[in-house]
Amino acid sequence: MNMTKKAMLAVSSLFAAFISACAPQTNTPKSVTELDAWLSKEVQSAQFPGFAVAITLDNKLVFSKGYGVLNKESKLPVTADSPFIIASVSKLVTGVTIMKAVEAGKLDLDADINSYLPFEIKNPRVAGKITLRHLATHTSGLVDNKKILEASYGTGDSPIKLGDFLKSYFTTTGSRFDATLNFATSKPGEKFIYSNIAIGLAAYILEVQTGMDFAAYSEQNVLAPLGMKNSHWFLRDFSSLEQIAFPYDSDYPTLTHYGYPTYPDGQLRSSVNDMAKFLIMLMNDGMYANKQLLEVKTVRSMLKPQFSDATPDNLQGIFVAFKSGLLGHAGGDPGAACYLYWNPKTKFGAVIMANTAVSDQNNKNFVQILKMLLREPSTEALFR
Repeated sequence: MNMTKKAMLAVSSLFAAFISACAPQTNTPKSVTELDAWLSKEVQSAQFPGFAVAITLDNKLVFSKGYGVLNKESKLPVTADSPFIIASVSKLVTGVTIMKAVEAGKLDLDADINSYLPFEIKNPRVAGKITLRHLATHTSGLVDNKKILEASYGTGDSPIKLGDFLKSYFTTTGSRFDATLNFATSKPGEKFIYSNIAIGLAAYILEVQTGMDFAAYSEQNVLAPLGMKNSHWFLRDFSSLEQIAFPYDSDYPTLTHYGYPTYPDGQLRSSVNDMAKFLIMLMNDGMYANKQLLEVKTVRSMLKPQFSDATPDNLQGIFVAFKSGLLGHAGGDPGAACYLYWNPKTKFGAVIMANTAVSDQNNKNFVQILKMLLREPSTEALFR
């Protein structure tokens, strides 16, 4: 089963449209009940099979609900606890997991990655030390070979280990090595090039340094402490696949539950209620339910722009994206779309999940929902 990361490009284009079209909405809901009805209508109009949303304000969950069905055949209803593929929003969880290892003294963001790896990675096109900070900010010069990543998708959890895949991709004797397509001509830290493979590599470095599987380290240090009981990196860790939102995508008529070797870049399945906890933790300087998951200085460093020459609409934190005053991340994969963003000034945020990809048919609905939940002041006012 071949797939591609083109869904992420569709999500990015959608968000760009949302940012550029952020004029006030007309006929905005006047109550939470009306907002619920409006969301239900949009979901039905777009023919999203399943959809879920959670809204947070001042470090509290103020609204969460599921719409539609998890699976067209079983017709099980979506709830706010239903796990969806969250695609590249997974990078936020990967980032927090890695920052936990940094706090524990296991990793240094500015150390040469080759001081950690059991195999050497050198960009054959340009010299320069690559660091975890470069990986975390998409400035490493290590890039996605779309053909290789596309071929790595398959039914169920991938049988290929993360480290084995990366070694075959980055070392000259590897079966997936390509001096031109796997590397950029820019020096580390010189140019932003969005890179899924770089995030997978960052997670693998954590494995090497901690001696622990990344997924297990993430569950133990991030997911479990936050009480994210409906969130797992692998299908095998869920008690029933029927409870997971099934991915639907017109580009892939034979789509099924899938996986890939570089899972830390986008394979987490989670619910809006779980990700709302994660969102509150980030909005609240690393604290959730009176427990400090990350140190205050760690969270603030993640949310600090890393490039002094960046424009306001092109800022990047450590694993965190900036979008015209909002912080968070967008995600897209075959049969999946997810958004997690918040306004750091008002502490108002939302998590949105759908078990369908962004398409020409539903693009307008996605834009309308994003505008209503993240850009419409009257929506925030409903919960104050």
